[in-house]
Amino acid sequence: MSSSNNHHHQPSSVTQDHESNTQHNNHEIYSRVRWTREEENELIKIIKKIGAKKWNKVAEHMKNRTAKQCRDHYANCLNPDIKKSLWTIEEEKILVEKYKEYGTRWSMIKRYLPGRTTSMMKNYMRMILKSIEK
Repeated sequence: MSSSNNHHHQPSSVTQDHESNTQHNNHEIYSRVRWTREEENELIKIIKKIGAKKWNKVAEHMKNRTAKQCRDHYANCLNPDIKKSLWTIEEEKILVEKYKEYGTRWSMIKRYLPGRTTSMMKNYMRMILKSIEK
């Protein structure tokens, strides 16, 4: 963990696979399938119309995606409030400090790092811990 440069690892927040193996309204099962750019554009369009709260309604308009998949993908990848920039030294200090205080209670830590998702925090903290182990 170097505090002298700003070349920090940024966890991937672009298209991600999701673990959901749940049933969709038409009773077919969808597993981990990478989101296409077309699906992402469609999801954004639907959310602009319906909003980012009624995930069952959103999923009704998405072919082959569950409400949970739509919610998770938007929250972790497409939400415009997500910071996609590299982690700053200050953010890294806050993450480490709050990790010591709260452990893996990421939703608590998230309050101190606006724009960072719980997934980003977990990945970045894992990277920090691995670099300390070496």
